[in-house]
Amino acid sequence: MQVRRRQLTDSLGSKFRTRIYGGAGDLQIELEDVATSTSMFFDLYNAELLAGFIMATRLTSPRSVPEEHTVGAYAAVYQSVREPVPAIRITQESGLILEIRSTFWDQLFAELNLVCAHVRARSYDSLDQYSGRELAAH
Repeated sequence: MQVRRRQLTDSLGSKFRTRIYGGAGDLQIELEDVATSTSMFFDLYNAELLAGFIMATRLTSPRSVPEEHTVGAYAAVYQSVREPVPAIRITQESGLILEIRSTFWDQLFAELNLVCAHVRARSYDSLDQYSGRELAAH
């Protein structure tokens, strides 16, 4: 089930789409480069890490930040790339590569923060409902 969808457009007219799929406990975040049709899925952990990596890369520009490595179902390596244009390169364990040019960083940072909040709220809602029933029984 798709719960949220947004399209981001940079100053050059390029587009990225973000989508959230699933229900509480099984949520996936999809980031798609419309021009290349490259689509990559993230869990909450990787989406939050990407948001932090975007900000770290932006704040240290023009220097690069060290690579970040994640584990789990969406294990990936996050790299700051300077040539031919500033970008963040994400390489998932499966070999899939997605590059996010600097023209998207601000919009994507904001969108990831909103998306992650929605994902957390859905997860907490299901836990709170369960916990509430359990607590009310005691």
